[in-house]
Amino acid sequence: MTKDDGINFAAFSGVNGVGSIRGLLATKKIARSLRVKIDALHARGKYTLTNSTFPKPRHEFDEGRTDDVEPTYRTEPKLKLASGIHISQLYAFMDEIIQQAMKKLQQDSTVDNKNRLCEEISHRIKQYLLGKSIERYRYVVIATICDKKGQGIFMTSRCMWQTEWDTSYSRQLSDFNHAIITTAFCLYKE
Repeated sequence: MTKDDGINFAAFSGVNGVGSIRGLLATKKIARSLRVKIDALHARGKYTLTNSTFPKPRHEFDEGRTDDVEPTYRTEPKLKLASGIHISQLYAFMDEIIQQAMKKLQQDSTVDNKNRLCEEISHRIKQYLLGKSIERYRYVVIATICDKKGQGIFMTSRCMWQTEWDTSYSRQLSDFNHAIITTAFCLYKE
């Protein structure tokens, strides 16, 4: 190892490059603390010696979701998204979710409540789309809640878009004090 590795070797070097007692004791202390941490992880089932990789962190909303899809080398979907989702039903569902959120927002318009409502809106719409179980589509749902105080909002995004299969759906609702905007992007994963 070199000094480029980001480790300070000053404690380990003694006279003429031979390790010092202080350096050896420091190494022993670090190894012991790591062993205690690994044993604690092993006891909770989050670390094994045969597979030392930790599980991917998942959001609490993604319970039961599997991302394992076998490769088919297909470049277009078997079923187009529009035939699997009734757009009028999706818009009605999005409108219902936004109206419920607006009622909650009128009761409590704190920042924490706005964050929680954005998560709830995006999660419920994503779960609705996932419930349609159209193969190989991925969904990105963005919910925005803003105060209407005379300010402007400018948003933009860039992505590679397959116009035949990818699509987006957007709904908005506003009252005198707040505006809620949601957009669901449905993207085919080749």
